[in-house]
Order: sequence, then C-alpha cells, then structure tokens
Amino acid sequence: MVSPSWEWFVAVDSRLIHWVRACLPGGPFRAESWRSPLRGRWLAVVFGLVLLAVVEQGVLSGRGFGRLGVIRGG
Repeated sequence: MVSPSWEWFVAVDSRLIHWVRACLPGGPFRAESWRSPLRGRWLAVVFGLVLLAVVEQGVLSGRGFGRLGVIRGG
C-alpha cells in the first residue's frame, strides 16, 4: 500500500496555518477592508479548514486519497 509522506502533510499544514493566520484580523492584510464581499477571505479560510479536516480524516482512517483518486493504495 502506498502511504503519503508525513513530511508532505506537515508542509501543507504549516503553509495552511501560516495562510490562515495571515488572513485573520491583525495580520498583514489588516489595512484592507474586511467588509468587501469580493475578497471572500473568510470563505476561503473556512474552505481551507474543511479541506484540511477532510484530508486528515482520510489519512487517519487509512483511506488516504484513494477516494479522490490522488493516491491509490495497492
């Protein structure tokens, strides 16, 4: 069975955490308007967190990305 590298998941987690922190109020984007509907920043943060939860749930349950067709077990 092909298992994804844990280093890859740690790298993705670190980038996602850095990105979420950057989008929160008080981050580097604090000068921008948070009321602008075109930015969709909160929607992007929620989508990223849901995606991360789905990926980690798949890895913890042993399915990996098999259902998504990205990594197939043997």
